[in-house]
Amino acid sequence: RNGVPMRTKLVSSLALLAGGALLVALAALAFFFVLQPKWDEDALHEVVSAAKRTGAKVWLASGMIQKDWEIEALRHAVRTTGLPILAGNHGACRVAKEEGVPFVADWPMNVYNSVTVDWLREHGASRVTLSPELTLAQMREVARRTDVPLEALGHGRLTLMTSEYCS
Repeated sequence: RNGVPMRTKLVSSLALLAGGALLVALAALAFFFVLQPKWDEDALHEVVSAAKRTGAKVWLASGMIQKDWEIEALRHAVRTTGLPILAGNHGACRVAKEEGVPFVADWPMNVYNSVTVDWLREHGASRVTLSPELTLAQMREVARRTDVPLEALGHGRLTLMTSEYCS
């Protein structure tokens, strides 16, 4: 693209779609690890077009920490595309609710119990991702106490704490 290397997230998303992914969560606020003031609309539209060709779904991934301007950029992306949100924070859940699009409560929401799961459902969550810190037995107990669709991460080591500033 005019001598500029392809964006990592765009390439990764397109590769996932080409490989048969049924769903891609796209976070297009970063360009070479530098935040930009709006979503990369070219990348977003390219991924959405590729997803339509393959029959896959695209969700907007909010991230774990968002400033007010990032929430408004997410809101603009939702208004532009109508895509649902993979919500990593409460602000993204609110955008989804206000804009009338589905959202999934992602793992950074730190969901440990059925009360939280049910509260998120009452506020519009279509699915809830349980905290990766839960054991399988704890996940079963949460699932036993709710009828909300749940998901869990099967992964190696995960980042369990994120701080905006490191020293």
